Amino acid sequence: MSEMLHDKETSRNLYDMFLTVDQMTNAHERSAMLAKMLFPKEEEQIAEVLTLVRRIVSSGWDREWASDERSNQVEEWRDDAVNFNLLAAVLRAGYILEDVVDIMVHQKAATLVFSEIRGQADCAEMNIHDWQTAPERTKEDVLKVIDNALGNMKAGLDGR
Repeated sequence: MSEMLHDKETSRNLYDMFLTVDQMTNAHERSAMLAKMLFPKEEEQIAEVLTLVRRIVSSGWDREWASDERSNQVEEWRDDAVNFNLLAAVLRAGYILEDVVDIMVHQKAATLVFSEIRGQADCAEMNIHDWQTAPERTKEDVLKVIDNALGNMKAGLDGR
């Protein structure tokens, strides 16, 4: 990165890109351009979403939906929500990244995780909510599914 900053041509190109983004009046266009600059490939954006979902679940897990520090059930978008199940974590990641990652990319990330669950269960019609709220479900199960989705995505990219 430091070599990049010392290169005048590269610095000028970056400046021009940021100037272009700054001059855009449409917030969605501006967000999309920034996303492409930060994560040039859609796969990188999907990995960013999945990584954030994993961090959210890692920091606090709830089997039912989302909860506050006192284990009271709350909506996933609330500031006092600190524990999340998989679906709530996916939605929370969407709120956090909504100005950076396109909603379709976010949907693709969620689909990868849900496909992993359905593949493990060998059931294409598996209800994700039923899977994650099962009494035997653990935080480790959820993290493993996210890790497998990330791993499968990266393996697919390497196989291209």
